[in-house]
Amino acid sequence: MKMWQSLPEVLKIDPDFLKKRGENGWRWNSETGGIESRFGKAMIQVQLKPDGSPDFDRVVYYEPPNINAVVYSFTVDGTCMVGITIQERPFANNPANLEHPYGIPAEPAIKFAQPVMGFARKIFGEKAMSVFESGAGTATREALEELGIRDIIEIKPLGEHYPNPTFCATVSQLFEIQVDLKKILKKTDESELIVSVEFITLKELFSRIGEKVHDDVNYNAAVANNTFFMWLAKHPELLNQLV
Repeated sequence: MKMWQSLPEVLKIDPDFLKKRGENGWRWNSETGGIESRFGKAMIQVQLKPDGSPDFDRVVYYEPPNINAVVYSFTVDGTCMVGITIQERPFANNPANLEHPYGIPAEPAIKFAQPVMGFARKIFGEKAMSVFESGAGTATREALEELGIRDIIEIKPLGEHYPNPTFCATVSQLFEIQVDLKKILKKTDESELIVSVEFITLKELFSRIGEKVHDDVNYNAAVANNTFFMWLAKHPELLNQLV
């Protein structure tokens, strides 16, 4: 089933779609030269030459505060188990159709394996910065929603990373969340197209990343894998579990 449609196509069916979206919808801001919503903004920015004159323009994307978090636990024998969520991404292009100038979203939608990811759900803008959820609080809620976890043992910040500084100017906060596997609730967040959750060993995780696609799930999302990589870099004692 097709899971996406262009805005012009939607407006033919529902001319009031954007009006009904309100602050959740994307709108043009003539003063900033971009589109924005409470979920972020995309602006046309101009890179300058060394002499200060305009060189070229491109769209730069700004996300509101968000987190990427590795959820993990240990078995009785000390084996590290890492939590992954399997989520459909309707706008991801089909690699087989890259000859199209902008790619073509895959049908059916590609399912990706990823750590916990989520926005701090407050209105985007400088005036609202003081009321954003703290990174740790957001990580807790996202872990609960996506992995169905009741008991969180410890949360530690790991700094931040840039999803893609070529066009995404903002950072994502990184966290590790240690949990008690015995207290996991068997549920997922269907509203975010999360189709399943799973805890696997580090060796199995890296094996699947090497496969690229495992059981029809894509394990090559760059932000997801860099989150796993940066977390593992903080835990060299776990490297022996990769072999």
